[in-house]
Amino acid sequence: MNTGYRLVYPFLPLIARGLNVAPAAVILGVTARSALGLGAPLIGSLGDRVGRRTAMLAGLVVFVLGGLLVGLRPTYATFLLALLAISLSKILFDPALSAYIGDMVAFERRGTPMALIEFSWSGAYLLGVPAVGLLIGAAGWVAPFPALSGLALLGGLWLWSMLPRNPVARPPVGSFLHDMSAVLNRRSALAGG
Repeated sequence: MNTGYRLVYPFLPLIARGLNVAPAAVILGVTARSALGLGAPLIGSLGDRVGRRTAMLAGLVVFVLGGLLVGLRPTYATFLLALLAISLSKILFDPALSAYIGDMVAFERRGTPMALIEFSWSGAYLLGVPAVGLLIGAAGWVAPFPALSGLALLGGLWLWSMLPRNPVARPPVGSFLHDMSAVLNRRSALAGG
């Protein structure tokens, strides 16, 4: 997922040529993708409502569909939809994964699993982007999208089979509006946003 998110930057001119659009059009898509991040506090809390496992799997499904969309129909419109889907997948998956680790790993032992998650972000650039470059060189700019979708599908199947359905009994969660009100009434939360 992180590689899918980051692959646009180094290959932006190539993607623009493949789509037969100006690089500014691809940059506009990246901007739209980033703007979707404004909804992260609303969307990212889904794991609190439906469960960590469900939110992670939903994120993977959205990623798979976005990548397949470009693979099946490589147009500017489907590329934009894929960028939004990839962003949405990260917004769904990442908070649920961190919360799952918080649920399952004792506080004093949480550093290593959280560090491994953070490595996935840099590893996506250090390892994933060069692999994408090789794939693009061999099969064209569209090739990474279905390939990464296939990997995400395999990851989703693994998560589905490995993660327990209800890993931790959590206290009832307040209403969404109540939770948002609590966040908006904290100066530190507003300063950090």
